[in-house]
Amino acid sequence: MLTRLIRHAVVAVVIAAGLTPTSVAMPATAVAAAPLREFAYVANFWSDTVSVINIATNTITGTIRVGNRPEDVAITPDGGHAYVANRGSDSVTVIDTATNTVTDTIRVGDAPTGVAIGRL
Repeated sequence: MLTRLIRHAVVAVVIAAGLTPTSVAMPATAVAAAPLREFAYVANFWSDTVSVINIATNTITGTIRVGNRPEDVAITPDGGHAYVANRGSDSVTVIDTATNTVTDTIRVGDAPTGVAIGRL
């Protein structure tokens, strides 16, 4: 059982934050924290959502519907946007972290399983 929780790193983070694993849809597959905000974004693979967790209070403050089977989340360096790789819908969802609303959906190749943000 512990090995299963460790494999889902987000579950370990959720437990460390004082939340129960059932507070987010299981299995959650990725988590990212906005650097200039006090929130973590958790990809919920089976519910096609992203949970927004206030890391100061360890509470879920919102749930955002994204594409099918979200697999990974990355936050822009300024904390302004979250990018969610949706494995089941071959897309990336863009979330405005100030309003926690979807601002765009980008069609990409087959079954994206990761997303990274960097400077060229």
